[in-house]
Amino acid sequence: MHKYRFVLTVLAAALTACGGGGSAGVTAGTPAPTEATLGGTVSGVPAGVTVLLKNGDAETLAVTGGGAFAFSKKVAAGASYNVTLVTQPSGYTCSLASGSGTATQGTTSISTIAVTCQVAVLAMSNFNVGVTVSGLASGQSVTFANGASTLVVSGNGLYLFADSYVKQAVYAGTLGGYDVTVKTPPTGQTCTLTGASGALKLGDPANFVNVQAACK
Repeated sequence: MHKYRFVLTVLAAALTACGGGGSAGVTAGTPAPTEATLGGTVSGVPAGVTVLLKNGDAETLAVTGGGAFAFSKKVAAGASYNVTLVTQPSGYTCSLASGSGTATQGTTSISTIAVTCQVAVLAMSNFNVGVTVSGLASGQSVTFANGASTLVVSGNGLYLFADSYVKQAVYAGTLGGYDVTVKTPPTGQTCTLTGASGALKLGDPANFVNVQAACK
């Protein structure tokens, strides 16, 4: 009987040393990558003036009147970002600082991007036209037209016509005007436009027109 007790005692000690009787040998899992909001501030532009920003090919953002801004799409830890000015706003010269970098693990907010604008010495009276698309089904595309310009969109979000337009210039039969239409609708869907036509005149501080396209 004493012999059996000795064997059991030795086995128990061996199990304890190897961690077989508890959870001490379990390795903690790798934490999930964090995501950070990406933004900053725009200064030096008055109400009505829009600064257009772009984060690589991920997203375009319109910031009107200056102040704080944030892109809707977050940046995962380890991923890089590269924010640039799409174009200089009419009548202003803007510079951008801290626009690129890489998100680090544990960071939930990147808000150091700084856009500083000042009145241009030689101001051009141009404006840009964009379309914000919502409800477009996956795999679908829609083509918009503004006069002779076309814009092909294959996802939701803000997209810009490549051309800029001069205020009080005759375009598409309208003085300083714009007239956005759906040239080719998505298959099986209808897109309704809001704010699709109008005119901008000299002296109007606005430099960006954002047409809304709701598809369903």
